[in-house]
Amino acid sequence: MTGKSLFIDKWLRRLALGFLGFVLTLAPASALTPTQGTEILVNGQACPAPWVQWSDPTTTTLHTGLADSGLVRCLGFELLSTLQPEQQPVAWFSPAPISLPAQLGTTYRFLDITAFATNADWHLTPLGNRLAIDSPPAQIRAVRADPEAGRLVLELDRPTPWWAEELASALQVSFKAQPAPGLTIPPTLKVGPEGLVLTLPIAPNRQSRVFSLANPPRLVMDLDAPAQEPRRILWALGLEEQRLTLGPEQFEVNLLKINPRQAGLKVQPIWSNPATLIGIAPLSTIAQTWQAAAAINGGFFNRKVYSPLGALKVDGQWISSPILDRAVLAWNHEGQYVTSRLAWQETLTIGGGERIPLASLNSGYVQGGIARYSSAWGNYYQPLSGGETAVTVVNAQVLSRAPVLGPVSIPADGYLLVLRSLSLPNLQVGTTVTLEQTTVPPELDSFPEIIGAGPLLLHAGLDVLDWEAEKFSPALANELTYRSAAGLDRAGNLVLVAIGHRYHGPGPRLVEMVPLLQQLGLVEALNLDGGSSSTLDLGGAILNRPERSTARVHNGLGVFLRPLPGAGDS
Repeated sequence: MTGKSLFIDKWLRRLALGFLGFVLTLAPASALTPTQGTEILVNGQACPAPWVQWSDPTTTTLHTGLADSGLVRCLGFELLSTLQPEQQPVAWFSPAPISLPAQLGTTYRFLDITAFATNADWHLTPLGNRLAIDSPPAQIRAVRADPEAGRLVLELDRPTPWWAEELASALQVSFKAQPAPGLTIPPTLKVGPEGLVLTLPIAPNRQSRVFSLANPPRLVMDLDAPAQEPRRILWALGLEEQRLTLGPEQFEVNLLKINPRQAGLKVQPIWSNPATLIGIAPLSTIAQTWQAAAAINGGFFNRKVYSPLGALKVDGQWISSPILDRAVLAWNHEGQYVTSRLAWQETLTIGGGERIPLASLNSGYVQGGIARYSSAWGNYYQPLSGGETAVTVVNAQVLSRAPVLGPVSIPADGYLLVLRSLSLPNLQVGTTVTLEQTTVPPELDSFPEIIGAGPLLLHAGLDVLDWEAEKFSPALANELTYRSAAGLDRAGNLVLVAIGHRYHGPGPRLVEMVPLLQQLGLVEALNLDGGSSSTLDLGGAILNRPERSTARVHNGLGVFLRPLPGAGDS
């Protein structure tokens, strides 16, 4: 079996076994095929939310679980801090936290809403892929506005599900309710056949927040919300989510702390399509494709041809080569992580001994010389520059040589050499060729997992930022924007960090990242792709920004809740 087909076979087996693990986790022995879907209808309004129903054989009770991301996104629940992964406290029109039992699947965590729905008089009806949730209609009794504070409060006669969405410059809140007779409602509140839609403008560099209060039930919209409340949730054993603010400027920070020694957890580079290195997609889509429970965006990519610009190595197999001696994060299956700047060279030996350094492997970084493309790139190579020559190699021998005039097949049991601004007359059909790889520092060669980005921010707790040495532009270093990083704390935990805007201002410059990460207790840190790419996903929920503002990315770091099937197979 070729390297590419073995890799795809592992991925397909992971999907199949991951689904089986999902079923076995959530379903009792007498009901191994639960009803499930990916969308709910909240009083007729469709919203993406994985759900599952299963039977309890001891009580004959039909249980319903919703992914916690769906409870927040589609129903207005707020997840509260907890260090008990089997129970999740939530706030929802309640004077005290409500505790919901949590069941862990492969990709999602499902919260059991069975008892809650009964008490709330909700009706739950599976409709194929959809779960209909119908609640009693609510009535708006009073409207109180405070324009100076940027707050609007709706007093209701009973709790009702609501759905908030932050658009480019507005907050939109949808819910099923009708105003009380004679009540004057603001013009921003539109009454429709399926309920109300409230649209409120948001000023630049302001953060909105929607939450509920009890006694009486109230829905509160803050258009100039204070800094976010700190939160810690032990989402699964070895996987903790944190939300906090840092520094006097109150930067918004979301992070995931992963214990690499926890059994059942694995971290691996992921990208948009396991069958090819060409393509981009939203990080949440990539995580779902790979069945990752959590993910953060990874390294940089060529935005014209959607291909990687940096190191990717998985299970000991180089997927894409490093560029420009930039920084990488490397780790092994025993949970050891290191950061370093990486120089990697692949050398081609032709026939009697002529040695030629190759420019890259499966990279979107186009330069003169020889680039190598394996089946990990895909089935075909499309020309990336003019005047290219393709040399096909199988079993260490040149099979063909021809100008690149269109798509060129990449052999599954060999590779393609693409010559750019180079003739190499000795590289002809029938010539024997061999490959040799060297890594600097050489100890990184023993790490089976590597992802590259840069620049390096922290090493041994010290500021080592040198963006010029890693050939980054001043624009990247000085831009005020969202940022992402991966690093290690003193306990050896892997920490995935997304830093957003400061209070009433934009995100950090690159130089501001270093002290912020030091405040988090990191001693090693690597900057990841930032700006619109900066995305932190947990269980299908984007933690660090409005979902509509996220861009498509090429690759990321995926966190898996069980070892990948076949990991380490040869």
